Amino acid sequence: MPSRQHNNPSEERKFQQAEARKRYFSRGFLATALLMVCWGTATVQAIPENLNGSIQLTGVTSTAGEADVQSLDQRYTLNWRRQLTPYVSLQGVLTYNRFATNLSEGGNVWQRQVQPLGELQWSHPYFTFLTSYGRRTKTSNDHTTDLVQKTFTASLSSRMEKYATALLSYDFTHTYNSFDRRQRDSRDHVLRATFGRSYRGGTLNYSITHEKNDVASSFLEQTSTFQQFRWTQTNQFLDSRLRVTADYTFDNRHQTDKLVGADTTVRPIDILAALYARDATPELGNLKEVAGLNDGDVSRPTDPVIDIGRGVGDQNLGVDFGFTRSVRGCYVYTDVPSGAALRWDVYVSADNVIWTRLATDVRVSYNNAFLRYEIFFDQTDTRYLKVVNTGVNDVITVHVTEVQALEEFTRDAKNSRAQTVHRLSTDAAYHLATTLSTHANFYYRAEPGGAFSNSRDELVVAFGVTHAPSTRVSQTLTWQTSWASFPKTTGKDKDVTITYVLKAAVDDFARARLTAYHRNNTVAAVPFQEAHSVSLQLNSQVLPGLEWQFEGDYNRNNQLVAAEKLDTWTWHTGVAAELLSGFKVRSSFLYQTTTEPGATLRQIRRVYSADIAYQLSSSISLSGSVTAGSDEDRRYV
Repeated sequence: MPSRQHNNPSEERKFQQAEARKRYFSRGFLATALLMVCWGTATVQAIPENLNGSIQLTGVTSTAGEADVQSLDQRYTLNWRRQLTPYVSLQGVLTYNRFATNLSEGGNVWQRQVQPLGELQWSHPYFTFLTSYGRRTKTSNDHTTDLVQKTFTASLSSRMEKYATALLSYDFTHTYNSFDRRQRDSRDHVLRATFGRSYRGGTLNYSITHEKNDVASSFLEQTSTFQQFRWTQTNQFLDSRLRVTADYTFDNRHQTDKLVGADTTVRPIDILAALYARDATPELGNLKEVAGLNDGDVSRPTDPVIDIGRGVGDQNLGVDFGFTRSVRGCYVYTDVPSGAALRWDVYVSADNVIWTRLATDVRVSYNNAFLRYEIFFDQTDTRYLKVVNTGVNDVITVHVTEVQALEEFTRDAKNSRAQTVHRLSTDAAYHLATTLSTHANFYYRAEPGGAFSNSRDELVVAFGVTHAPSTRVSQTLTWQTSWASFPKTTGKDKDVTITYVLKAAVDDFARARLTAYHRNNTVAAVPFQEAHSVSLQLNSQVLPGLEWQFEGDYNRNNQLVAAEKLDTWTWHTGVAAELLSGFKVRSSFLYQTTTEPGATLRQIRRVYSADIAYQLSSSISLSGSVTAGSDEDRRYV
């Protein structure tokens, strides 16, 4: 490959240094990969049966403009387990991770993480006692991301399910920055007790959780107590042709916030739902609810996985507050340290369809101590908020774990809040005939009083019919109406949805799915939106080892208040083939247009992608992928 021409001697020296670092990374990765292959193919007879481990190596070389980036990710895991007695076992896990990045502009960056974990389990016929202690130490080249996390857990649970079940547990986590505790110093205590009783056709459960979070680095102390009682009952009638399920849940929550050593900070906002979509046209599009983005677990990736590593962009992460309220910023948590160069755009919406990008200054930084992007902007009022990633991430794989919206909290703000919620739902399914069945659902949520921002009353009624003349063909028609009212607003929101689904299959050769729906939305008694959609999905096994997929979608969004109609056509096709034993290839093409009825074309989007995977052995595999796309005047690879 010809070298670049530089007129400036200093630029020539920088180029030579970058090339030397690139050769060093390439040779180091090749040597390590060869070592891994030799290790994987060598005899393992000398390894004890209670000892096992794994090695994962990932090397990446990329170029963005004049900047070259090489990275090497090494992950090693060692597991050990010993049965001390028939009832007592001891387990240990040691994890080592090192990630290094070589930048042609800016030098080298590395992070190292060591995590030992020990666990003792006593499994008695009547109870199980479990305790564990772990310590995670993370260091970096500049010490700004140094982190120490100590965890201790203890739990005692009963095993006499014939009578009742009981669980008592305590979790403690201390996390701090060993170089500068002002960046991160937090202590979390969680004490939990649960009791359950099962009987014929039903269950009774009660749980209480007391949690204390002391975050000295943000001057905020939070203490909360949550209680829940749940009853579930299922019965069958008319020779099992009618199945009825009833469920009642009572929730009580009390939280106290205390500001120590400061006058102002930010705290998370309780949201109605967390939203997500992969869309390269963030100005238009509906986000779907993903429960894992708001489950309180900032360490576990969501399902489905949301990847913001390397050049994976257009990840739309949003929240629904339920009503228009003030918001100051948001956090995006990740499972591993992520690149600080990744950019985020902020959008607001009143209907989760038409989005407006904030014109105010958006400040983005990555906090390695908390493993999160901190996105702040001028205080704004909105019901829906989302952030969209753009640019290239220098970390190869990064998964999103949680999204939190933030509000400003001062000493004069209300420190104590309480919430009580009643939820009642019933489901009924009746088989009219062998090929015809019906189902109905009733859901009611009442909140007599609550000071949290997700407070609401809700009623949902649904009815559906399913016709399945054979095991290969089925069709379902569903009607659903929901009403919701929020104490912060006047009036009620109403949503009516009608959905039709047709499924057909020809043995294992081909499958088809046709989906159509109509949605009508009213906000505060004002007609707000109408949406229509038709989708066709085809999947065919053309030849042994060769699979073809096709999907076509048409969506019309009629914004009644804004007096605007938008039509979106999406065509997506792909082919997957296994050329040789263990060698698989997949390619796809997406074409999307957005227009206004009777007007000129508004936007065109094209995406090309290809993936290759080769399974060398049962424990060693190689894979690669490339994605190229164009969105009007923006092109990326």
